[in-house]
Amino acid sequence: MFLGIGPIPASGAGGVFDTAAQRTIEAVAAADELGLNGKSVFFVTDRIPYRDIGGYYLDADAAVATYPDTLETRFCIGTRILDYVWAGLPMVISGSELQREFIAEPGLGFVVPPGDARALADAILRVKSLAHDDAWAAAFAAARDRLRWPAAIEPIVRYCVSAAVRTRRPTRRVWSARRDLAEFLLRNAVIRACMWLGGIRQA
Repeated sequence: MFLGIGPIPASGAGGVFDTAAQRTIEAVAAADELGLNGKSVFFVTDRIPYRDIGGYYLDADAAVATYPDTLETRFCIGTRILDYVWAGLPMVISGSELQREFIAEPGLGFVVPPGDARALADAILRVKSLAHDDAWAAAFAAARDRLRWPAAIEPIVRYCVSAAVRTRRPTRRVWSARRDLAEFLLRNAVIRACMWLGGIRQA
């Protein structure tokens, strides 16, 4: 299933320089030629509201996300990847060392070089062959524990406390207030991001 790809362009539309449109045309044509379109290959052209995307992930067996070799790809772990962790989806991601450290090393899936079609195909086949491996469940449970709020904000809290220690010794109440403030700010930022992704605007 290809999610949220947008309207499928007509053959030849967009010009030879629109590589994304061209790849979409080729993928649909290949699915049609093999008789798989609408049977085992599905193209979801509409943008899916964020509040509904979890149902798609929970019905899936694995996830594939490919990105070009850009600065964002090299230094970003996107919300889509965090959603895969939430759903426990073994994944194949195109990325760099950051993605490799976050995904491949803990055993959440495989990371391939952007643009390497052969490596991508091999990684998808590896995920398929390991679909029922019990190691996936343990790896994703550990990853979710690392991403829970107390663990996620711990470096920020540690930094805030260490900065205060250099000036004066804070009381337990001050330390607790700073921790609560850091958690509030992070939660607020995540909620705003989710609202933006879901197309929700504040009144």
